[in-house]
Amino acid sequence: MPARPIIFMATCKSVNFNALLAAFCLASLLFLMPNAAASNVTISIKQLKLGEIYLNYPFVVQQYDIMNITVGFKNIGSVTFKERMIVDIVNWTLGKYASFQDGSFTLIPGDMKTFKIKYIPTITGYQWIYVNATYEKQIAEAWGSFYVQPYPTPTIPAAPSAAAGPGAAAGPVEAGMVSMALSYPSEVEVAKGQSYLIYMMVENTGTKYGNASLNNIMFFAKGLGIPFSVVPQAIYKLESGKSSFFMITLNVPRNIDIGTYRLDFTVMSDELRRNGSISIGVVELPIKEEVYRTIQNYRFIIARLEGELDHAEAEGVNVTVARQYLGLAKVNVDEAQRLYDIEDYEKALDILKTAKKNIEMCVLELALAREKLYRLFLPATPFAIIVIVLLVIITLLFFIFARRRRKEKERELEEEKAK
Repeated sequence: MPARPIIFMATCKSVNFNALLAAFCLASLLFLMPNAAASNVTISIKQLKLGEIYLNYPFVVQQYDIMNITVGFKNIGSVTFKERMIVDIVNWTLGKYASFQDGSFTLIPGDMKTFKIKYIPTITGYQWIYVNATYEKQIAEAWGSFYVQPYPTPTIPAAPSAAAGPGAAAGPVEAGMVSMALSYPSEVEVAKGQSYLIYMMVENTGTKYGNASLNNIMFFAKGLGIPFSVVPQAIYKLESGKSSFFMITLNVPRNIDIGTYRLDFTVMSDELRRNGSISIGVVELPIKEEVYRTIQNYRFIIARLEGELDHAEAEGVNVTVARQYLGLAKVNVDEAQRLYDIEDYEKALDILKTAKKNIEMCVLELALAREKLYRLFLPATPFAIIVIVLLVIITLLFFIFARRRRKEKERELEEEKAK
C-alpha cells in the first residue's frame, strides 16, 4: 500500500502545477480502490410526497337544479401514499351548506382518484367549494366559486280594476325605493405582523322598478389601532339587484399588543348609509402558522374575485387587466405554498406581500372597468344639458347672423345693378 504514494511523489518532481493536481487526484483514487472492494457506495435520493387537486364544476347554476362537481387528486410525487378528500360547500362567512367525505385510497405515483358529487343549491348568490385532501400527514387545499341564479317565477299581470273596464291601461308606476345590504365577517383573528384581507359585499336590495340605484358609495372607518387600507375608494354606481365589494387590508404591526380591536365603519351613498363593526382579535402565532393562514386567506379572496370577474364580464365589463393581476396573484400564492412545503417561511411571506399587491390591483382595475362602463351609458346630467343648450343657441345665433349678412350682400348687389 505505501508504494503508491511514493511513486506519486517521484512523478511530481518533473511536472507543472496542473499535472501535480491531476496526479494527486489519480493517486487518491488508486489509494481508495482497495477499500472500494470491501465496502458499498450509498447514494441517497429524497423521496417526494406530493399531491395535486383538480376541480371541475359549472360556474353558474340555477337554484334547485342538480349540480355535478368532480374533484380529482393526483399523486405527482415519487412514493405511494394514502389519501382522503373532504369537500365543503360554504358561504362568504365559511358557514357550511353541505359537506362530502370520500373514502381513503392508496395512490401509487402517477395515479389519480376522482370524487364525483351531486349538490342541489337552495340558496341563491355566490357559494364556494373548499377541498381538503390529507395524505401522509400533509394537506392539499383548493378553492372554487360559483353563482346560483334564482329559480324563475312566472309573472302574473295585474288585473285591471272594474271601474276602468276591460283593456284599461295600468296606473302610474310607483317610485323605486333604495335599500342596501352589507355582507362581511363579524369577527376575524389575525397574527401580529400579518396582512389580512377582508371582503365586504355591498348589495343594492332596493326595488327593481323606478330609479332605485345607489350612487357614490364610500367606506369610512374610525377607532381602529391597526393600519388599514380600502380599495376601491368609491363604488360609482350600483343598480337595483346588483352587488359590488370593498377590499379592506389590515396591516397588523409586529409590535402591537395582543388583544381585541374594533373596526367601526360606515358605508354611505348619496341616498343612504349603513353602520357596522368588525371585531379583530390579534394573536401571537409561529411564522409557520402565520404563513399557512395567510395563504388560506388569499386563496379564499382569489376564489371570490374569480366569481366577481366572471359576473362582471357577463355584464359587458372589460376585465382583461383585472384578470391579469389576479393571475399573477394566483402564481404568487402557489409559489408561497411551494415555499411553505419546503419550510422556507421567510421567503413565503415576501412572496405573499407581492400577492397582496396584485390582489389589490385586481380589485382596483375591476372598479375602474365598471366605472368606465357606467360612464359610457351615463344619462345626460344638468351640466351637460346646459352645455348642449348653449351650443345650440350659439349655432342658431351664428346662423341668423350669417343669413343677415347674406341678405345685406344681396341688397348691395341689387343697388349696384340699379345704378
